[in-house]
Amino acid sequence: MCGCSTTSTEESSINFDADNVIEDAEILTLSDETNVKTIYTTEFQDDIYNQIEDLKSTDYTFASPLIIANPYCTNTTSLYVYFNTDTSVEISYTITTEGYSDFSYTTSGGYSTEHEYQLIGLVGGAVNLVTLTATDEDGNTETTQWTI
Repeated sequence: MCGCSTTSTEESSINFDADNVIEDAEILTLSDETNVKTIYTTEFQDDIYNQIEDLKSTDYTFASPLIIANPYCTNTTSLYVYFNTDTSVEISYTITTEGYSDFSYTTSGGYSTEHEYQLIGLVGGAVNLVTLTATDEDGNTETTQWTI
């Protein structure tokens, strides 16, 4: 994958950075549909897309992003994340789940002020700590975390 990288490390225990944890992060679910014949219709997918576009009209930030679990009902171990930043930053993330190797990924979007991603690598049936890292063009970093 051009411009992307993944990293696995040894098994992890979950460590929180208390200053950067989003307490009671609101993780939305747009549909609980399970019928594959419905999920893979253009009508269903367009409806989800329109719901997301409506939600994006709110001012989401790095510290308080829009987070949607499995938005299109096609990837149960993914999160959709959307937010804006004041300065151009590059985003990377790590998913930490106790008893599993960390999953880290650097997005391919480069430096931007608008950020829209599907985060993959969650472990189903377990507590996942998601750590987003924003890196500006000077190498300064900021992190935010939440659990799902």
